[in-house]
Amino acid sequence: MLGLIIDNRLTFNANISHICQKASRQVNVLARLSNILDTKCKMLLYNSFVECYFNYCSTLWHFCSNSDTTKIEKVQKRALRYVISNFESNYVDLLQTCSKSPLYVVRLRKIVELVYRINNGKSPSYLNVLFSKNATKRILRSKNDMSLPKFKTITYGKQSLKYTAALLWNDLANDVKDSDSLHSFKHKVKLWAGPNCKCGFCIACKVTHC
Repeated sequence: MLGLIIDNRLTFNANISHICQKASRQVNVLARLSNILDTKCKMLLYNSFVECYFNYCSTLWHFCSNSDTTKIEKVQKRALRYVISNFESNYVDLLQTCSKSPLYVVRLRKIVELVYRINNGKSPSYLNVLFSKNATKRILRSKNDMSLPKFKTITYGKQSLKYTAALLWNDLANDVKDSDSLHSFKHKVKLWAGPNCKCGFCIACKVTHC
């Protein structure tokens, strides 16, 4: 009913395939128009008819497999090539030219936005149980830090919204977390590129080399 496919193991494989199929059909239309429309019009079409599929309920299916994460990034990469008629540059250059971010990073920003909404009473009350602030009496670098819940498994513990959201939130700069309005928070978090990692092996590092 909500346009989201959920399987009994929460892998979201079928949902990602469905998203890629729908987005790819729109990219094919964009490809046929690539020599007719200017870049501004093509970007408008991309934002309206392709990018929307990537953002719908993305916080829920964010914890899909690495292969699915890469698959959806490749669809965006293909779409941006047609938008700016550039079939040689790598994904990083395409993103910079189009002023876009990896879809993985966009989802991380949505997750920390959810935490901000909960902290500031801008979300349904039933979501308040997801996170709790640090109860330690020691002086923290920010009064808004979240406590990291303990976990027993990787798949359903460490790779869960409750743990990941708290970890990402604590990684934000204090001035971002202490924003006085949702509008200000969104503006500041757009400059956040996710956790600073250069290992080259995790999915956060790999998505830019799709």
